[in-house]
Amino acid sequence: VFKAFDAENEKESIQLIHDTIYLMGRTTDEKEENLFFKVQSIGSKSIGGFRKAYPDTPWIYVYRDPVQVMRSHMKVKDTHHAVCLRRREDPPKDLQRLVDRVTRQARGTSGHRRDARELSTEEYCAAHLATLCEAAEKQLSASDGLGRAVNYQDLPQILVDDIIPRHFLPGEHQNGKTLTSDEIKRITKVNSKYSKGRGSRGRKWEEDSEMKEETAWDELRDASAKYLLPVYERLQKLQLKQTDTP
Repeated sequence: VFKAFDAENEKESIQLIHDTIYLMGRTTDEKEENLFFKVQSIGSKSIGGFRKAYPDTPWIYVYRDPVQVMRSHMKVKDTHHAVCLRRREDPPKDLQRLVDRVTRQARGTSGHRRDARELSTEEYCAAHLATLCEAAEKQLSASDGLGRAVNYQDLPQILVDDIIPRHFLPGEHQNGKTLTSDEIKRITKVNSKYSKGRGSRGRKWEEDSEMKEETAWDELRDASAKYLLPVYERLQKLQLKQTDTP
């Protein structure tokens, strides 16, 4: 349900989303009033479907420095097993369109069309991640403020200062809900754990941005700049615009 939204069967897809969220959100704690989901990256292409299912629900899209997010996917050089490479032998149409666009910008109208399957592993991974960001960018621009772009480097402090009190829980106050000290402590505690861990396996979160920058290789940096950096810079501008909007 988080990977695809069937536009041809919109009514059924929306009902499936509602049913899934209901089942996953059931609780025995009567005090719980709000629910939060962290969706895997491929879900970026289904944001439009979720917006149709929950048109009044606020949401955020977390994006990260291109080189750093590339290193998160590609642990070692010459890998062929990264998640971003899964469809390398059968590239999605939006990825091929992105490659065509970048190729035209680099060569002008001349030159032959470059098949996405001919890309290096670094180029393909960067192009894949760019299609996710562009899908989110489109939905953010159409969300009328319900969607917010959030740079990874601003976490977790932006959750306390802005996103939770002003975006998720604005309440009746113009400047947002005032968080209590206990609420801030809980936010800090949750963000001290690696988000992909489950239960007792959740390990302590450690800042790794500097390490990822230092260990990135040239081909990865070049691919990031070519395919991923342009949409990253547009998301940066969008975030600044949203932050400046009262």
